[in-house]
Amino acid sequence: MDNLKKSVVSAVIVEIELMISTAEKERQKAIEESQYHKGAMESCYDTFKEEAQYLMAAQDLRIRDLSGTVSALKVLLSKPIIQKERIEPSALVEIEDADNGTRSTYLILSEGGGISCSIDGRSVFTISVTSPLARVLIGLRSGGDVELNVGTTKKYFTVVSVS
Repeated sequence: MDNLKKSVVSAVIVEIELMISTAEKERQKAIEESQYHKGAMESCYDTFKEEAQYLMAAQDLRIRDLSGTVSALKVLLSKPIIQKERIEPSALVEIEDADNGTRSTYLILSEGGGISCSIDGRSVFTISVTSPLARVLIGLRSGGDVELNVGTTKKYFTVVSVS
């Protein structure tokens, strides 16, 4: 699972770098839009320039946040992988649904989350440490059972492996 973890982190870095590239293009479009509308507003409903400036600022924040996530992932990638006994941030965790036996693999990240990738035909999902699933998993060991409230339904999982 060690190579899988490095492959997942590398794939997530590539995905986030694509997001940064897209955000930079959108920021540039917002800059051009704000420069297109010169001078004072023609009426109180003429807010194109102001809206473009808000979009530019939002893209700046997105780029900064995504860049911070990439930096944290690169640090994680540079560290040697140590086999973990307990689930903690940066752990690669495989769980099994007690109801139907399906297995899912998650990479728990201190920053980011919400990205899925496929490595050698195996789907891996990234989740943030603040996600409900990560919060109930952290601290467990292989073989541990967990209960997760999903709306009004309770789901039960077993931890298959941790790395």
